[in-house]
Amino acid sequence: MTKISRTGGVLLALIMVQSLAAQEDVLVLPVERATVSVDSATGDPLLLIWLSRQGRDGFTDFSNEHIGSRVDVMVDGEVLTSPFIQSPIQSELLMISGGFTQEEAEILAKKLTAEDGGIGVRPFAP
Repeated sequence: MTKISRTGGVLLALIMVQSLAAQEDVLVLPVERATVSVDSATGDPLLLIWLSRQGRDGFTDFSNEHIGSRVDVMVDGEVLTSPFIQSPIQSELLMISGGFTQEEAEILAKKLTAEDGGIGVRPFAP
């Protein structure tokens, strides 16, 4: 039984290390404010996210390091979109549309501006 326990402990430790490593890859960018609008082209909800100065600077550095790569954009650990970075992004405003309802977009906006909120970015994780 001791052997099974050790194996289980090693496996659990390995899973925890992998989970922590995945979390460490996420750069959380502080958000100044977030609102919901409507995409004029599609009529779908549009999430507008204004990064703080620190968030904008962090996203600029991140985008410079990942030009030509696909990245995940996340809220609360959930991937919202996985775009390709084609050029450095220096804007404080991010717009995300598609894949959510008006109510879901409003919930996301609240999460983004909560005290422990922020938008996460990381290299693409299939």
